[in-house]
Amino acid sequence: MRQKNVFAVLIDTLRFVVGFSDIDVSIERGIIRFRTRITRRNGHWPKFWRRISRLLRVELREECIPPPRRYDVEDRSNERRRALIRLFEYAGVAWRGDRNVTVLWRAFLELPFDRQLNWDFENFYEAVSQTVRFRWQIPHNELLLADRVVDLLVGLFRMRKDAAAYFPFEEIPGVRLDYQPQLDRERKFPWVVVVETDTPGLMRKVLEPFADWIEIGVDLAPARQRHANACRVGPGMAGVLGGVMAGERDRFFATCAHVLADGCGAAVCRGTPRANRDEPDAALVEYQQGCFERWPTEPCMAASTDAIERCITSKHAVWKLHPRRRACRGVIRSRVLAYTINGALCRFPHLEIVSWPAGWQRIFRWLTPPFSRPGDSGSWVFAETPMPEEDGDWAGMVVGADEENPASFAAEAQPLVDFFETATQRRHGRFQPHQFNQ
Repeated sequence: MRQKNVFAVLIDTLRFVVGFSDIDVSIERGIIRFRTRITRRNGHWPKFWRRISRLLRVELREECIPPPRRYDVEDRSNERRRALIRLFEYAGVAWRGDRNVTVLWRAFLELPFDRQLNWDFENFYEAVSQTVRFRWQIPHNELLLADRVVDLLVGLFRMRKDAAAYFPFEEIPGVRLDYQPQLDRERKFPWVVVVETDTPGLMRKVLEPFADWIEIGVDLAPARQRHANACRVGPGMAGVLGGVMAGERDRFFATCAHVLADGCGAAVCRGTPRANRDEPDAALVEYQQGCFERWPTEPCMAASTDAIERCITSKHAVWKLHPRRRACRGVIRSRVLAYTINGALCRFPHLEIVSWPAGWQRIFRWLTPPFSRPGDSGSWVFAETPMPEEDGDWAGMVVGADEENPASFAAEAQPLVDFFETATQRRHGRFQPHQFNQ
């Protein structure tokens, strides 16, 4: 109650300073969220609110599409679910149970207009990435609806030279999926898509005409600059081997692809994000390689999608752990469904992690070290709260960071295991993750 009173005083003060008596603003979980429009006619974020958000170390948000009621999302999510299941069945690819090694070689975008965009992948790892992403989202309504927003943005980007398509941007914006508990209390769907843009006025013109088709709340937030979480060191980039993937006969180290040199001969499986190729930044390295140290290991289990969801909604703490790197405690703030780094779009499932404390306590973030530093790429992240044995506790692998925010980004563990198994065509059987002993 005391915390909410502090927020109420702060909001009333901001209203008085700015001079708006009818402004609808809330502060919760480290977010200043406006339900009334504050962007100027030129479409940019007001400098006053940008400065306030930087001063308080909170994120600035503006509502673009209001969130629907909790039970109104079933029809739209089932539309996409049925379309994806038909896609898997037509291609003869298993999407649940004992999955085979066949992949979806044809790209699929769900769009709200008659024109459809489909093309064949030229790269195997890109086809594997799409197959894994669709398997990951089919059981969950919020993931289906959020990825539909990404499909719309990708489709409009590819059609931007068409006079019928309005997309005044040179690249696809970052898209996250955020949980907002205050919406749950209002009996609305609590998951909201966050689209990152420096010109919210233009992005609003892009998204609002498709509000009925999207059927999920959409907020706009300032764009972020994401970087591979490493510094240049020789032909590769600084990083570590995060853990071990143990097959039936062989063992492999797992790390980020950008950590390895371009001509690394020890890489068995390597997806490298680059322009016009949607691949995860992940690689498997031969266990007998001589470039990295080897450590004693113990078995662990990748966290299920439901376990990750509980970490987000309940703010369970997570730890970045590696024998050679500084351990750090953090919290998973949201899921990242799409982001552009070095000109390459990545749609592989990722998590956004910030240092502990989080939420409204982030006003003290300048006293808290960042969750990851240059050289932490490849480190594994584990849930602190004991999870049920069948859910697992390995949350993901650190791949990059936003130094200004600051936030770290980790490839989600369960889709990562699925990617490695499918990319190696199950030649080594099922992979059992092993973490390094601390």
